[in-house]
Amino acid sequence: GLTLETGEALPTLRLPRAASAPEGFEALLAQHSPNFRQEVRRRRRRWSRALPQAWLERAAAAAAVAAALPHLFRLHNARRARLHSAGIFVSPRLQWFHSRVAPQLAARGAARVYLWRTPGAVLAALYGLEAGPPAARRFLYFQSGLDPELAHLSPGTILLSSVIEDCIARGLQRFEFLRGDEGYKRRWTTEQEHSLTVRGARGVPGRAYAWLR
Repeated sequence: GLTLETGEALPTLRLPRAASAPEGFEALLAQHSPNFRQEVRRRRRRWSRALPQAWLERAAAAAAVAAALPHLFRLHNARRARLHSAGIFVSPRLQWFHSRVAPQLAARGAARVYLWRTPGAVLAALYGLEAGPPAARRFLYFQSGLDPELAHLSPGTILLSSVIEDCIARGLQRFEFLRGDEGYKRRWTTEQEHSLTVRGARGVPGRAYAWLR
């Protein structure tokens, strides 16, 4: 009575092993087209010139993750509002859920929140999870938020490339973009897996429903 269905695409990026973060990130860029490499480098240089006082912070401890999440919620909702759509974190219930679960996951080494910030403001945030044994550790990119006033500086590229670079530096093997086939994901990787749905039917009504479906 079991059926297995292939679901949504899950883009996945293999990360190179390297002696240092810059070396590993450059090895990753070398796998892409010259235009892509130049674009990423140009945007990173422009960001550094415009915001020389900014730095990337990785929140990993439970208290740090709890303190970083409100920035994620605010920036995510602001970015989506600028695009005339509702962000997922407009839901108080969803904020409540992640505010309680993420610190518990962080205490087990599984949750991360990255913040690009200056001494006076948080400019961008990315929230994800880590999973897998040490020899096959993966980062699972869940959600992000950007200051819409900085769109001219391409904060999405800056944030994503910086987090990928940090994952390489820490020896992770894969960066999982999770579900969705957005264009920016395809620019980083063409490799993908798929979600799977397993359905089980019990009894005559259940089997009849599964057959009709």
